[in-house]
Amino acid sequence: MSRFAWLPGDDRQYDLVVTLGDATSAVYSGFIVEEQGTASSFHALAEVIAEHGLFCELYTDRGTHYSHTPRPGASVGPHRLADYDPAGTPCNDAKLAA
Repeated sequence: MSRFAWLPGDDRQYDLVVTLGDATSAVYSGFIVEEQGTASSFHALAEVIAEHGLFCELYTDRGTHYSHTPRPGASVGPHRLADYDPAGTPCNDAKLAA
């Protein structure tokens, strides 16, 4: 996610949401939103799944819609689910926090 005035002639700042392959940097989804959150994350995941099928692992940032962080700056809590958790994916249920 990157906050910036992305649109020419529009001084408002938006978030750029990009989903890419970690190994290849291939872009699977990309769009701008007023503010990133759970809904935009689900939208990105839906685009990727619709185009490429289910994934085996999800490598995420430490956004609170992905992982529970007990206190700011602390390590991600591995045993508490957040709004999105890929448990039950067909290959394995790994979610890797950055």
